[in-house]
Amino acid sequence: MKTYDVEVYRDGKWWMVRIPELDGLTQAYSEDEVDLMAREFIAVTTDVEIDEVGVRVHPVTN
Repeated sequence: MKTYDVEVYRDGKWWMVRIPELDGLTQAYSEDEVDLMAREFIAVTTDVEIDEVGVRVHPVTN
């Protein structure tokens, strides 16, 4: 399993999820969805099964 660092910050009603290693950005409606949305984005982008993706979430403060 490969683990990716993701950066998360609030933008209005959305949680923005940035995946620097892939130069990617996705969003989640709630904080609870951040992990899943990041893993789904990474799995699709890298063409691997979602079970093979781990994330470390790092909150970003402005």
